[in-house]
Amino acid sequence: MIMLDSSALIELVEGSEKGLNVKKVVEQDSAVISSISVNEVLITSQGKERELFEKILKSLQILPFDAAASYKSIEIEKQLIKNGTMIEKLDIFIASICLVHQISIITLDKDYTKIKELNVVLI
Repeated sequence: MIMLDSSALIELVEGSEKGLNVKKVVEQDSAVISSISVNEVLITSQGKERELFEKILKSLQILPFDAAASYKSIEIEKQLIKNGTMIEKLDIFIASICLVHQISIITLDKDYTKIKELNVVLI
């Protein structure tokens, strides 16, 4: 199982070259998305783009930011602060969901590589 980050889902919907790479990875492994990414992609989308996002989202399992992920996010954030490598809070939340479920993330965002225990697939 692999988590699609918002950036990977956007590329998939746009049908870009990177989106085709995402599609190849997803075809080899079952994909999920976080509840955080659902918000990130739907908040600004509209029209046909929103329809495409919603179609894809219906086919994916959506993993929540629950209590376990919340506690894990605290550990991640403390380590990032200690290392002086802080990243966006929502990315920490998404990473914590991945770590709780022991899954990799596919993304365009190199910030995820600052979380040492997270397996990141950069596209």
